[in-house]
Amino acid sequence: IAGRINPPEYFKNCPVCDEENSARHKETYWQRLHQIRGVEVCPVHSIFLESTNIRLGGLARKYAFVTSQSAQRVTVAKKLEPENPEHRFLLRIAESAAWLLDKNVSRPGRVAISRRYRQVLTENDCLTRQGWVRLARLREKFGECCTPDLLMQFNCELRTGSDGGWLARLFRESGQAMAPLRHLAVMAMLNVSAQEFFTPLLPESVRQPRQ
Repeated sequence: IAGRINPPEYFKNCPVCDEENSARHKETYWQRLHQIRGVEVCPVHSIFLESTNIRLGGLARKYAFVTSQSAQRVTVAKKLEPENPEHRFLLRIAESAAWLLDKNVSRPGRVAISRRYRQVLTENDCLTRQGWVRLARLREKFGECCTPDLLMQFNCELRTGSDGGWLARLFRESGQAMAPLRHLAVMAMLNVSAQEFFTPLLPESVRQPRQ
């Protein structure tokens, strides 16, 4: 994938999820959503995820079976601040990732995604009348919701050069595939959820909620 995003170094957990799992099932377990790069908060409880002492990657762990019960975990929950723009940004990423995991649908296609982006960009005044993406405006909007350090942590640094870097390539109908985290970051910056973005592109049968 273009612009490879490395996975987290350690398994992560949500202290409240662990507490609820232990009360309900007498033990807790790893949740796949919490191990996705870019998912830093629990969308169910609106608290920060905490790193455990269990490494996620490496040859030593490739075939190991390590339970969440055996991990050293932080048990004190750190709540998000609703008025903090970066916290809201992280929550939107987590909520969108959770929805995509739950839906588990096939990708609609690069052309359809690109055209959907243009609709969203137009709604956010980020597309010129001639159809050019207003990259400077997008960089401003990123600056309003998160810090450069966070984007660097996600391997989503913004270029100021003429080519626009990954941000410009993400909207093209043809080209290399883009890391999913970069799509989630752009959607969060534009204040549109994955559900709002993808639902118009899905077949009617898939749009219906699961019973």
